[in-house]
Amino acid sequence: MAKGSYLVSLFKAFSKGDFEAFVRVANELIADEDKKGNHSLAQRLRNAISPFKIKSDNEYFTPASSSTYVPQDKDSNLALLGTLETQHLLNDVILNKSIKKTLENIKQEWLQKDKLISMNLFPTNKILLFGPPGCGKTMTAAALGNELGLKVLYVRFDSLISSYLGQTGQNIYSVFEFASKNRCLLILDEVDAIGKLRDDPADLGELKRTVIALMQNIDSFPPNSLLVAATNHPHLLDKALWRRFNICIEIPLPSLENRKLLFKKYLSKYKLVTNISFTTLAEITKGLSGADIETVCVRAAKRSIITSEPAETPLLEEIIFTLQNQPSTDTESLIKIASALRKSNTRKYTYQYLEALTGIPSSTLHYRLSKKRGDRN
Repeated sequence: MAKGSYLVSLFKAFSKGDFEAFVRVANELIADEDKKGNHSLAQRLRNAISPFKIKSDNEYFTPASSSTYVPQDKDSNLALLGTLETQHLLNDVILNKSIKKTLENIKQEWLQKDKLISMNLFPTNKILLFGPPGCGKTMTAAALGNELGLKVLYVRFDSLISSYLGQTGQNIYSVFEFASKNRCLLILDEVDAIGKLRDDPADLGELKRTVIALMQNIDSFPPNSLLVAATNHPHLLDKALWRRFNICIEIPLPSLENRKLLFKKYLSKYKLVTNISFTTLAEITKGLSGADIETVCVRAAKRSIITSEPAETPLLEEIIFTLQNQPSTDTESLIKIASALRKSNTRKYTYQYLEALTGIPSSTLHYRLSKKRGDRN
């Protein structure tokens, strides 16, 4: 092959983000130069290409010096990126079937990217996840990265946002430049912190510059890396920012069926044995997130271990405690829990004690539970 043909192949591989092909063609070019007797040039090319290394199957990371050097905020010297190391895969994340299907489609686009690239198409690589806190947005992003064998990085907002004029925009550029040179999945969590609506009358222009810098960097994000932004406050995002993403996926609070699966998962994980059915637990925890349910199970497990009391007692009490901190607690759920506690131990769970736990007057509890079960104690 003529040198010109090698150069064309190199440029094509680089423009497609296909680092495997890039390294393969480069090595062919080096071998060709050696064959022609241009040993000095071949060695210089070999030295230039040697920093490229295989990170995992068919995954090339750019120079080791770059991949080990993380960009920093020049004023605080704090790293702008961190590494998120988890073993989660998509099957470990409990989501609605439609969301799982969408994520599986994105995964297949990446696994079969060569077919798409041959038709001048590229895999989905700019995703926005939005929904209430604790519903698994970050876990979902990390699981997708693990499925694809990508290094998962997250933006550190404690160092990204600077008090110096223009520095936040420069930090954003540094983060995206790093991601463009190092094949990875980049998580931009709490993106509303830098992507807010540009309608603040008190803003002196820095907010507008930051949002524009963010949008410009998202627009130029390379196809060989994957960007996943997430927000708990979609209403705060600038309208123009939404259009920068290939796809926007809502991650809602878990459904009844998913709450059953969450309790099944965490009760098993923390070895909690209870006579309460998963259906009942799911019914009385409407409005709780996946993170809330895990926290309930962790706290109940600790109490059960320390006090040696049956698991359902601390489990139900922790559910009550968590529900009371929700903005819209369902009174019927609290009454169902009070009924279960009363049934488990009438001596301990007097109506006065249940009133203290639930905030529902003891007279109301007495009337409702007596009417429900004929309990006159």
